[in-house]
Amino acid sequence: MIIIIKVRAEKIPAHICTCACTVTKIIQSYTAGQIQQKLHLTPDQIFPNQPSIIFGPIPSPNLQCDPDISPKHPDKDIWDLGLTPIKVGPLQKYLSQYPDQEAAQYLSNGFQNGFRLFYTGLRLPMQPRNMSSAKNQLSELQSIIDKEIHLGRMAGPFDTPPISNLRCNPVGVLPKKDGSWRLITNLSGPIGNSVNDFIDPSLCSVSYDSFDHAISMIQKLGKGALLCKMDLSSAFRLIPIHPSDFCLLGIRIDDKYYIDKCMPFGCSIACSTFEKFSSFLHWLVSNRAHSSNIIHYLDDFLFAGKADTPNCSQLSEIFQSTCEELGVPINAKKTEGPTTMLSFLGLGIDTIKQTIFIPADKCVELGSKLTTLIYSKKSH
Repeated sequence: MIIIIKVRAEKIPAHICTCACTVTKIIQSYTAGQIQQKLHLTPDQIFPNQPSIIFGPIPSPNLQCDPDISPKHPDKDIWDLGLTPIKVGPLQKYLSQYPDQEAAQYLSNGFQNGFRLFYTGLRLPMQPRNMSSAKNQLSELQSIIDKEIHLGRMAGPFDTPPISNLRCNPVGVLPKKDGSWRLITNLSGPIGNSVNDFIDPSLCSVSYDSFDHAISMIQKLGKGALLCKMDLSSAFRLIPIHPSDFCLLGIRIDDKYYIDKCMPFGCSIACSTFEKFSSFLHWLVSNRAHSSNIIHYLDDFLFAGKADTPNCSQLSEIFQSTCEELGVPINAKKTEGPTTMLSFLGLGIDTIKQTIFIPADKCVELGSKLTTLIYSKKSH
């Protein structure tokens, strides 16, 4: 039995009213649009006395807020997808040829309408405390948020929650090796009631290419094989989230509210979602180049070719042109090669000496940490 409870909104924007459904022992919160879709009801059947209500965000991800309904939040694009540079037209053309049609449909639908988090828990408002780094590095955090808004990947700031059941998650920043900062969203807290707690672990499982696989490929190419490495830029942030899950990705900083519209670092399903896309990209480049000398690990791609041949260069050029056609950004700062020595997945590879080694910067970092540990023990 399904019980629909009408929630009357006097001062809350009508398009973000929620209806509570009880299905046997499972209680879940839905937007009015989701109720409409699941039960095939018309707006008049859900709210018979309010025919002018705008429902969102289902079925259209581009549904806009009526300014008369939402005067407190003048943004008219609150339900629009987060912006991604991925070009859907060219992407769909190649997805139609992809052997894994289940993954192809998933990617095609996701880039058109947004990727779902497959969250199964209650959709209730929450405002937990942020990480300590959010306070200690507030200016760095705010700078990242402002940049994300400028890129169209976040919405805000709002003086009050723009969605009635907006769940805010703890955020903070971590330093990168290049001196910049990375935004971290903790979707694993609070324990037992986090966003990640209600995403099926089987959907998050992913199998990666191993370092051993890379070495095996290089060995077959012989001594002096040429290598080239390229990284995709912004990785998870290329993945737009379906508007029905916007309520799960709220952020609160200095009493201002934001909505994250793209896949955040920290979401348990992020890796498996992006891996589907990078696996497709791997297949497309390999198919175009008629070469299997490619290894990828999420957003890291390694290309190889025999010594004294243009094979490695050709592979990397085809990868670059393919990424340009699809709108996939490459982090030029991390591009290396063609060369006979580089680092991949944290370990160095020398194809002339045919050895694997720990890169010098990691040795220095390890030495520094050991020194700190030794002196800290002596002080005690």
